[in-house]
Amino acid sequence: MPCPPVLPLLLLGALAWLLLRWARRIRPKAAEACPRTDREVIPVHPETRESERELREIVIPEVPDCVPAEAQRYEHKFGAPTSELYKMDYRPVDEDVPCLIQAAISDELQRPHVEQRLEQLRLLCGDLPASGWVQPRDPRVLLRFLLARQCNVHRAREMLQDVLSWRQQHHVADALPHWEKVKHERFDSYWKASGCTGEDGQGDLVVFERIGQYDVRGLLRCNQAFIQQHCIYSAECVLASLELARRRHLQRGSNRGFQLTVVADMAGLDFSFLDPRALQMCKTVARLEADHYPEVLKRIIVVRAPWIFAAVWQLCRPFMDKGSLEKVDIVKDSETAEVILKHVPPEIVPKALGGSMPSAEGDEYCSNLIAPGGKIPEDIIAMTFASTGEA
Repeated sequence: MPCPPVLPLLLLGALAWLLLRWARRIRPKAAEACPRTDREVIPVHPETRESERELREIVIPEVPDCVPAEAQRYEHKFGAPTSELYKMDYRPVDEDVPCLIQAAISDELQRPHVEQRLEQLRLLCGDLPASGWVQPRDPRVLLRFLLARQCNVHRAREMLQDVLSWRQQHHVADALPHWEKVKHERFDSYWKASGCTGEDGQGDLVVFERIGQYDVRGLLRCNQAFIQQHCIYSAECVLASLELARRRHLQRGSNRGFQLTVVADMAGLDFSFLDPRALQMCKTVARLEADHYPEVLKRIIVVRAPWIFAAVWQLCRPFMDKGSLEKVDIVKDSETAEVILKHVPPEIVPKALGGSMPSAEGDEYCSNLIAPGGKIPEDIIAMTFASTGEA
């Protein structure tokens, strides 16, 4: 009887041992760039009712305000000057509903059904208060919640009420006009490593995100309450940018600008993404975005995924809702440029991904517009623990 091959078994065993060691790594120490003072307990932002039970209070060492070294400020990271986003004045827009649905729903057969349900939802939500971009009398806002709940009118209204309550409890409407934004602007270089470069072939905004360039170990050393605050800040900027896009399109007689095309570049993905604490952080962020900022994504094009992506993807899939999963297109390396250029004009695609977007010499990823990510400096980590005065 032939002996089983020993080398593959040994390699598998070594890989399992390395993964086990990784999962049991000692938690890195909190930032030490600034001296610590007394400790206080700051609750994290709640997610859905189910996930609220999973979250616990985070013990955060409070440190005096630190002034990190200046990082590049990404004024146009979200597709419009941040100065415009911060002063956004939301109001309901009496939009042509059939044209809106035509722009948002690709399936012609579904459009009459969606329009009927949207009118029912409008009648049910007329008495709800407004909060920032969440305008219950705006058909575009109602459509987001309706689609997020598969056109179930009562569940859509319940979701809308939950989001309004969450926003009121945590003063989320104050994020852009009143939060201390300097820290978030400094953190933008490292997370999220993304930038909006223009509009896709249909007129919707395009965002390139360099997920593989995230400093996962650095993110885990940051104040996780700040990470969630920054997630809210970023999402509010995205919705403000979408609102500006909507207004531009309406002036042109178009109803585009409803959602985003996201190109997720996985080049650089490594074992740090398999850290259980990193997966928990991803779960928290994914649920926060999906539960409070519905139907923002039109498509997600995943490119340059290394072999380890398969393992990361299997672990992250459960964090995403069915609707988002259906929008993900994982592309072969050999088809990267072909698939991106099918949806996005070459002049707004970085040269690193097969486009012709103008950039500085030697910079094929337009890092003046798309935040590069990379290692988070110690002073930036310490900054996340400094008192912010935010919700």
